[in-house]
Amino acid sequence: MQYVSYWHNRLALLLTLALLSALPGLAAPVAAQADEIMMIFMHHSVGRRLIEEGLLKEQFAEHNVALWDHGYNEDGLVTPEWDWLGTHWSVPGDNTDPDGWVTVFNQPVTSPPTNTFSHMLEYDIIAFKSCYPNADIYDDGMLETYKEYYRDIRDIMDQHPDKLFIVITNPPLNPVETSPDAAARAIEWAAYLASDEFLEGHPNVVTFDFFSLLADENGMLREEYRPSPRDSHPNRLANETIGPLFVDFVMQALAEFTPGESLVEPQPADSVISDEPAAPPADDPASEPAADPVETTRTDEITVCFPPFDEESITSGLCTGQTWSWEGEGRVAWEIVELSGIFPSAMAITFDLPADEYGGMGFHFVSNPLWAEAAGIAFTWRASEPDLSLNFSLGVHDPAHPEEDEAAATPFEFRLTTPEGEDWETVVILWDGFTKARWWGERGLTAFDPANVVWASYGVGESGVDQAGTIWIADLHIVIAE
Repeated sequence: MQYVSYWHNRLALLLTLALLSALPGLAAPVAAQADEIMMIFMHHSVGRRLIEEGLLKEQFAEHNVALWDHGYNEDGLVTPEWDWLGTHWSVPGDNTDPDGWVTVFNQPVTSPPTNTFSHMLEYDIIAFKSCYPNADIYDDGMLETYKEYYRDIRDIMDQHPDKLFIVITNPPLNPVETSPDAAARAIEWAAYLASDEFLEGHPNVVTFDFFSLLADENGMLREEYRPSPRDSHPNRLANETIGPLFVDFVMQALAEFTPGESLVEPQPADSVISDEPAAPPADDPASEPAADPVETTRTDEITVCFPPFDEESITSGLCTGQTWSWEGEGRVAWEIVELSGIFPSAMAITFDLPADEYGGMGFHFVSNPLWAEAAGIAFTWRASEPDLSLNFSLGVHDPAHPEEDEAAATPFEFRLTTPEGEDWETVVILWDGFTKARWWGERGLTAFDPANVVWASYGVGESGVDQAGTIWIADLHIVIAE
């Protein structure tokens, strides 16, 4: 089957791109031949595997489409010939969730490009997706917010009828990472993006329903597409199966697309003073004015358990002395090490984890109602490497269900990255800084309650990035407001 597209002002576009590529410091895509179509695919780890295992670059090349792609900022831009350029477009916060995309699409269009969206507009076909955590839609309000974000994005795509936009629905979650209600909303979310309600009247916008190709009838990742009991990344079989379907979908959309003229005149790059992200909706809590910072001070009058547990704290019933650990495909180990200096000992977590694998350790203790009178919790740490990810979590027991054990406690998280240098640094986390773990779904509590915390854990590993090193943690303590 021959695919033909009629691009208005195609020659002018190619000449413009060629001139831009000659400017220092720019990496504008240039077609290898006059009728070659330039495509960009914006993604994270699932997209990377689809491109590699689904042979997308090779298949698109057969149709004279040059597929460029951009992953995490750390990975950056990759050419159709698999050259990793070592440059990236500074995707704000590395965020490709729906709220991240609405921020990107609301960036000003500049020439030469100075932000993510302006770079994306250098291409003829623009494909973008969010990752599987966005299938954990925990209530109807979240679903409606997602729809509002994408209607905003669609309004902006309408301003660029010279570009073909490919909306790719996010993958479903592994059954152990979601709930039936959240999965049902994920089905509705994917169906909406692929519906006439969303697409009709917007000829330069099409939706590839990746979700529905991957999901079972319950809206969860199909068993044959699961790489492991807990991993939500579609496996090689899924990518090899869906890759050709995606290529055919894009080529058919391209054959049916007649580009128009852009309604946006790019601004000179030096006229844009700042590239602030779009303002969130008025009812978004993030739009509220930030509260004045809380000054805190340490207190030793409110107890907190932390390894190594002394015999007195265990016999008194304050600490259980119970710990646990977990690891994925990799190596994670923790131990108590003696120190000479400001702290007599510290907990050391040493790990070597490939991308998308996780591990860590945790410990149980008895809840202390006095925590509710405090402002937050703090610890001191250092690491062998900067920019390692650490997920500090506290498990909150539901007092309405005293029969449940600690394993049923709702996890609330705070994510950090290790600092540079070898000096010890203190981290203070206020109670309102903890958010419910998305992977917990609709189970358990919705609000953090420090009076009922029954365990703490330190998790390591990161999506899309290998992680290896040692993190030392000491002096876990409670802080109160001054």
